[in-house]
Amino acid sequence: MILRNIAEIGDFDISKIVREVAFFAKIPSPTFHEGKRAQYILKRLKEIGITNVQLVGHQNILVRTGREKGSILLLTAHLDTVSAPEKDINIKKKGKLLIGPGVGDNALGVVAGLNILERLRRLRFEPLGSLLFAATTCEEGLGNLRGITEIIDSLKGEVNFVIALEGLFQGRLSHQAIGVERWKIHFQGPGGHSWEDARNPNPNHALIQLGNSLLSKRLPRLANLNLSIIEGGESINSISTSGSVSIDIRSLKQKEVVRLSSIVQKEASRIGKLENLKVSFFPLGKRPAGSIPKNHVLVHIGREIHKSIGMKSEYTPMSSDANISLSKGIPSLTIGIARGGNCHREDEFIETNSIAIGLKQLLLFSIILTGSKEDIKIGSRKGYGSGFFAAHF
Repeated sequence: MILRNIAEIGDFDISKIVREVAFFAKIPSPTFHEGKRAQYILKRLKEIGITNVQLVGHQNILVRTGREKGSILLLTAHLDTVSAPEKDINIKKKGKLLIGPGVGDNALGVVAGLNILERLRRLRFEPLGSLLFAATTCEEGLGNLRGITEIIDSLKGEVNFVIALEGLFQGRLSHQAIGVERWKIHFQGPGGHSWEDARNPNPNHALIQLGNSLLSKRLPRLANLNLSIIEGGESINSISTSGSVSIDIRSLKQKEVVRLSSIVQKEASRIGKLENLKVSFFPLGKRPAGSIPKNHVLVHIGREIHKSIGMKSEYTPMSSDANISLSKGIPSLTIGIARGGNCHREDEFIETNSIAIGLKQLLLFSIILTGSKEDIKIGSRKGYGSGFFAAHF
């Protein structure tokens, strides 16, 4: 096959893809309960004719295509959503919008990966290297990136590049992964009557002190503390016996995440001692930070791809499956497929007329990073082929 006109071959059936996204988004898939979506993926792969499929760890699916030699690219898209398992999922089409929880995050990301595999098979593209696709679990919430961790560990260092797919955020070339630590801090005391035992220590008052202390601290640039869930109290006329706060700590620098986590724990211990309360700490999860520089060849290739198809690039840091690969030193990007918004809301939406260019972007990433026998001109750079990869990797 001649690949000189590679930028012109992304003629996807967008109406079919939109129908598949709507269908896939309706399949319940809260974190830790992704089995129904995993079964759908297996069925689709069989229809496409792909047989080299593995089940890895907790309901993760790993697909292998190509020669098992040369440059190896892993595309990854998470199956889970933030919706509760018992929630009815309403997806609707309104003009050029597809609206409903999870349509962009991450139904489109998964469907995009499937359609790239299908498209490359129809094109009979034979890369110099290998294209892998992982449908991962436990990316959202307290899943702590378990799925991609299991996938990366199973591959034992054989991957050269990772591209994490998100249905929203078209134009992203996110080369920085936001580090996260999450803690639940619990204060406990004797409780009592709000008048008769007024001098007893109050866990809720300790929570207020802790919040005030943490929020008054000056944080470094690109770091954040979020007091996300606050609980405590039994009745209006009693002193609370217990109170807790869940805290989400974020930074682009892993050392800063660790430092802020230490500050949170020391401050909670200080207030607990001052108020004569028992303090307990419960770790809720971690996501390691990681990055590649903006001048890395992978970012450069992404920028040239975007220029060639008329897409504007942006470099906003994200927390995604790529956290794990970046933290392990694997060059990685998180990219978006479509324009849209209202992520993690019931009225999340994608602009369906933006999907085609997003898929063309992914097609180009897949062909270039797995290596082509021919030199491919993308934007101002000529020679993304066997010679390029021999020189750089």
